[in-house]
Amino acid sequence: MRKWLIGIDGGGTKTAAALCDETGRACAFAIDGPTNPTSASHEQIGARLERLLDIVTDPLGGRNAVIDGCFAGIGGGGIPENGAFLVGCLRGLLPGVKAVDAGSDTINALNSGVGAGDGIVVIAGTGSSVLARAGGVLHRVGGWGYLLGDEGSGYDLGRRALLAAIRAYDGRGPATVLTGLCAGKLGAPVHQSIARIYEEGRAHIASFAPVLLDAQAMGDPVACEQAKQAAESLCEAILAAGAHLTMPIRPTALVGGIWQPGGFMETHARMLLGSGYRMMHPTLPPVFGAVVEAARLAEVPIDIDNIIIDSININDIDMMSGQTPPSH
Repeated sequence: MRKWLIGIDGGGTKTAAALCDETGRACAFAIDGPTNPTSASHEQIGARLERLLDIVTDPLGGRNAVIDGCFAGIGGGGIPENGAFLVGCLRGLLPGVKAVDAGSDTINALNSGVGAGDGIVVIAGTGSSVLARAGGVLHRVGGWGYLLGDEGSGYDLGRRALLAAIRAYDGRGPATVLTGLCAGKLGAPVHQSIARIYEEGRAHIASFAPVLLDAQAMGDPVACEQAKQAAESLCEAILAAGAHLTMPIRPTALVGGIWQPGGFMETHARMLLGSGYRMMHPTLPPVFGAVVEAARLAEVPIDIDNIIIDSININDIDMMSGQTPPSH
């Protein structure tokens, strides 16, 4: 008998859902708004999940169909009370589901990069976090938010750019091209834009990450040092996660807009980490990593390499697992 799997990947911007059969062929796909509990109410989350599930179960005749496995990896879903709410919601919406679970969207990102086996995912978008899976056990490093962490993230890089400009203005730091580059993006000098920066908040600060990296590429000494420090702090988290793995070469998936192929952050991280880490960019969006997790729940042998998406259009989704790229 044919088996059915549903994966859901949600964050603070949008949520994707996909239906696959036991061979890994994607049969339906849908996108809706945010389902991160910090961005949406329980009522909004329930309504959005219902709309998504109405679409992806349509080929099966609706939400009453038998679903062998369903996993929702949602930003904030790793918090026990949020996970419990999501599981209850999914059970109510899918009365025929056999196995269902919910957790963090970092699980989706991990699976979409390294498959169902052991490895590491490094998410570096607006924020940053690292997750390692060793012997099936998950180990989180970082991801404590912008007040206590987010090393090497878009926020970290953007803050470093703005701070360097402020320090130069105050006379506490050396002159830097970041002064002019930040002013150009703001339309006014940084010291005259403080209220706006605070008002627009974390995502706005993260949007200055490319400014720092552009200045680094220009050879500006201040920008070079700041970018180097940001990369080193993120690599500290990767090394801490890697300590949980005994394999000689650790598969490491890079997810998020900070990891521009061939860019400074990736290039410098490769140099710092050395040959013990095989760094890669996922070829499929994280919603299919959620399908892999659903397959594990249903005890169906599907890995990310088995997923076939030729029957659906996924052009509307990105590779971000809920993370906003630094534009950002």
